[in-house]
Amino acid sequence: MQFSSLLFENDGAPSSVRVSTRFNFDFLSAEGDVPDALLVTHDNVHFAVFASKLRAASFNDFGGLLLSSNTPSSIPLTSSVLNLLLHAIYGLSAAEYTREDLAAAVEALQPLGLSKEAYMKTTSTLSQEILRRAPSAPLVCYKLAAHAGIEELAVLISPYTLCISLNVLTDEDVVCIGAHYTRRLFFLHIDRVEAIKGILLPPPEPHSSSSTCDTSSAPRTSLSQHSRHICRPLASGFSAPNAPGSWTIASSNSLLTGLSSR
Repeated sequence: MQFSSLLFENDGAPSSVRVSTRFNFDFLSAEGDVPDALLVTHDNVHFAVFASKLRAASFNDFGGLLLSSNTPSSIPLTSSVLNLLLHAIYGLSAAEYTREDLAAAVEALQPLGLSKEAYMKTTSTLSQEILRRAPSAPLVCYKLAAHAGIEELAVLISPYTLCISLNVLTDEDVVCIGAHYTRRLFFLHIDRVEAIKGILLPPPEPHSSSSTCDTSSAPRTSLSQHSRHICRPLASGFSAPNAPGSWTIASSNSLLTGLSSR
């Protein structure tokens, strides 16, 4: 996040503070009003905001920080996280943010009195940022949506989790995701296994006995051997089996359906 320096007099000596390049006193309202409240982040960046805008978005005066707008209020967030939250509140497009910033912004919603249903709907700034990272970090993004309990967002992210193996889940991941969404994630992967079984051709029937080869000595083509040939056209959707009867499912354009309603 970019910021600028603002000079002012402090006991007769010039001093400077870091000010957000977006949320400063030059950022006027549609009516031409100037911001009337100042928020100071943990890393000492100043954000000039409209108290009425934040009060309308929050059910607790932005965590009690707007009870008095006469003096700057310190907020226990980094400038990147507050910048992301303010972009969401003002309905502005956000810049690049780290996964840690996104996670911290989601965690800060409730303490600041911001509705998760409103600020994590699929068209919101936060959700769009999370969805944009889902292809490269599916588990991280799924955890954010599941932990927040945002059903629609979790469903949209869930197909991307098909490219990971569930054995990478740690105890901490499961606790963060919660029992409900962990169960649905496992059933999603199980359903993918059943889906591929349904499209595999049965193995060929053994030939009739002959003088050189009878049914007892004829080698039988296993399902896993046979499937290697018929699955080559689906290489972009499924990876090769790790062992006979064991499949690792990857994302497939033709079979990507996301979480079921289990």
